[in-house]
Amino acid sequence: MKMTICAKLLAGFAVPILVILLMASVTTVGINAPRDMQDDGAKRAEAAVVATEAAGMGAKTYRFIADSVINRNLDTSEWAAEWATIKSEITMDTKNIENMADTDKETRLAEEGKAALLAIVALFE
Repeated sequence: MKMTICAKLLAGFAVPILVILLMASVTTVGINAPRDMQDDGAKRAEAAVVATEAAGMGAKTYRFIADSVINRNLDTSEWAAEWATIKSEITMDTKNIENMADTDKETRLAEEGKAALLAIVALFE
């Protein structure tokens, strides 16, 4: 079978276009894997920042309680406002940590941390 000039031209343009489309699709699929890894890394980094902040809540709460007892300023409105802020921060941090926990161990550790902070609050109140 003889190919006409039109068929030869179409084949000559179609084959490179198909090759380019194939290469573009392979590249797109190949880029998705590193992008997903980068997204996971960013989520982990954000979780590490939140966990670091939450890890300091015990010391922050203790410092506040110790200063309040030593300075005997438990009855001021400024103290009450700051105590309410600390309690809401404890609640927010523990909730964030519980939401970020992926494994059973992380969930268990988050629950232990929450219980410890709530025990400090209950002991003081």
